[in-house]
Amino acid sequence: MRAFAGKIRVHEDTLQQWQKDYPEFSVSIKIAKCAAEHGLLIKFHGLATGKLKGQAAPIIFMLKNICGWREKIDSNQHVTITPHQYLVQLMEQKKLEDPDDEELP
Repeated sequence: MRAFAGKIRVHEDTLQQWQKDYPEFSVSIKIAKCAAEHGLLIKFHGLATGKLKGQAAPIIFMLKNICGWREKIDSNQHVTITPHQYLVQLMEQKKLEDPDDEELP
């Protein structure tokens, strides 16, 4: 939010006030955040599946700091799982596939 405020040359508090005063602006901000998170997840999926080259750490850092992701802790077993491990497990459980990977007859 701070980066966007700087980009349009207003204070962060102004954006927060605009969100309170203008519900449609608040909705637009939420949509933009979802779009940003989706873009990061697409990139992360490409890294996790080996389709893209690069490091996952910067993507994980952005997901945590920009999108609010956190380490998941199972309070019963005190096990920590990273976002990367969670996505890999989720993909394995649900057998998620890239929509671009259609099998040819």
